[in-house]
Amino acid sequence: MKKLFLLGLLLLIQTEFALSQTATEDGDILVSSNVAKHAYILSLQDLSFGSLNESGSNTASGTIVIRCNYKSWAFKVYAEKGALTEWDAESSSYIPDGDTIPYTFTFNSASAVPEARIIAQPLPTTANEGLIATFSEKTKFGSNGEPFLYSVDVVGTGGGSFWTAGNYHDVLYVSVIVN
Repeated sequence: MKKLFLLGLLLLIQTEFALSQTATEDGDILVSSNVAKHAYILSLQDLSFGSLNESGSNTASGTIVIRCNYKSWAFKVYAEKGALTEWDAESSSYIPDGDTIPYTFTFNSASAVPEARIIAQPLPTTANEGLIATFSEKTKFGSNGEPFLYSVDVVGTGGGSFWTAGNYHDVLYVSVIVN
């Protein structure tokens, strides 16, 4: 009987031991997301020279505020005419065979990175030939965007240019592109 009692006690201890053990398993939870690439022109200014100095330099400048959340992006610019062209304000059209005044365009001239600036260049008139400044970091100042200076320069001639009196006009097309 003692043997039976010891066998029963041993079975009871093994059963209790088996029931008291718990199974554990470790796992990992992966949390992921993505943020789309964005590039915005938050603001820009039209330029006006007023009356041009026919024998000196003329500069009209403005600020464009750009916001881009990606490290590789570009600023691109081209023009409708590539020169200030005589403009009829009443008909909102260019004057056929009207006079033109050449100009150059500058963007982000203070940059120490040559690829990130455009210095005193004439503007092409097609998008695929547009001037490009490239950047290798996202813009500063978060959602407020980063300001960049730009200008258009007209240089008169020493003896005075002989531009036809009237209104002149051109349209610059700018875009911000995420690479």
